[in-house]
Amino acid sequence: TYFFQDSSCRTAKQRLRRVLHWGPLIALFIIFYIAIYTSRLLLIWWPPLKSHSNLLHVAVYALEYYLVMSTYLKAMFWGPGFVPIGWRPIDLTDDQQLKSLLQWCSICKGYKAPRSHHCSRCGRCVTKMDHHCPWINACVGHRNHAQFTYFLLFAPLGCLHSAVIVSYCVYYTLFYPFYHQDSEFPTEDYAMMNLWEVLLAFFCLGLALGTTIAVGALFFVQLKSILRNRTGIEFWICDKADYRLECRHDSMTAHLSIDEAGQPPKFQYPYDLGRMRNFKQVINWSGRPVGNGLDDWPLAPDCGKYDLTKEQVLQKAHKASTAVLASVIRAYTGTRFPISFGLRTACCQPCSIWIEEKRLSLSPGQRLIVTRAHGEWLYGQLLLADEQSQSARDASASRGWFPKKCAMEHWIDSAAATAGDNGGNGLVKDKKVQ
Repeated sequence: TYFFQDSSCRTAKQRLRRVLHWGPLIALFIIFYIAIYTSRLLLIWWPPLKSHSNLLHVAVYALEYYLVMSTYLKAMFWGPGFVPIGWRPIDLTDDQQLKSLLQWCSICKGYKAPRSHHCSRCGRCVTKMDHHCPWINACVGHRNHAQFTYFLLFAPLGCLHSAVIVSYCVYYTLFYPFYHQDSEFPTEDYAMMNLWEVLLAFFCLGLALGTTIAVGALFFVQLKSILRNRTGIEFWICDKADYRLECRHDSMTAHLSIDEAGQPPKFQYPYDLGRMRNFKQVINWSGRPVGNGLDDWPLAPDCGKYDLTKEQVLQKAHKASTAVLASVIRAYTGTRFPISFGLRTACCQPCSIWIEEKRLSLSPGQRLIVTRAHGEWLYGQLLLADEQSQSARDASASRGWFPKKCAMEHWIDSAAATAGDNGGNGLVKDKKVQ
């Protein structure tokens, strides 16, 4: 469908623009370096024309390299799939019902489809967004989830194979004169490594082992996500749903039915179909997505199409009720390492600040609403003087992280009463509010 193609790179210019980013450039350098150096050793030490086993060895490595490159490029160039600009469901016509079930995206000028989220890096609402991956310079979403997972599987396998080949060749180069006088491996000058070649081999070995460990760990994270049919964002939403229902003074849950223990019913995640069906929702031979990624998701028994989005609306209202008003007393320019605020502030920054979310530049005298805290950092949105003339672009640019020392020293005390009047618990730690 057209909104899938909207996220893909169909022209050479679009593909070049997506590749020319530090993430893909580093990833492609690692892939090419490991593949080229290993192939050189492979062709010298295991000549494919010498025996059938050597030919099979070379063919297997070539297949691994092809699978790594093809899945990586597909994950990058296909894109995650975007929600159409101005999207709204055709089965909901009442505006009040829409506002109670779906979130509005002021940047995309439409409602957020179930399981979709707006990515500030891509500038669009992404279907079944998992996270924004800097290594492919795109989000991982409904369209490229399978290809991204395949890459996470094939890359460690290929790198592990390369590590074995390089280790084997280096070992025989270093210890051949002492222990392997009758070795069947080549002893010609072109097969032996000099000092620089040994150093390059160790560099290749380090890249291969590092990639095997790092990417292999990500594969198991994605496998857990697939088997439970939850993206990383949806794991967070479910955690916040449990937290929201634990708040005794949460006025947003007053209308819900009460169970035997006198508590509101626990949120049921609507897309968990069982491990096998969850697996088939993503993994298939073609690597292409199942469904349109908007409103045709298979549902668990006794669950509705908009259960997850309704929970998100309630969480957003709960976040507003626990927000804290703060005033800026110290300027912050948005630098990556604000060492002037202290070593702990500069070094211990939220992980999301490096991947998707932004830093917020501040000037003394500005006011903002703080909704999250993480260590020495706060997340908030500036209050503009003329909110009616605030454009969608300005709204996006006025949100972000900033050092806690920028805000008023008494911001917690001054906001406690306001938060209590709203039925909230004041500011809570990161991952407790949306």
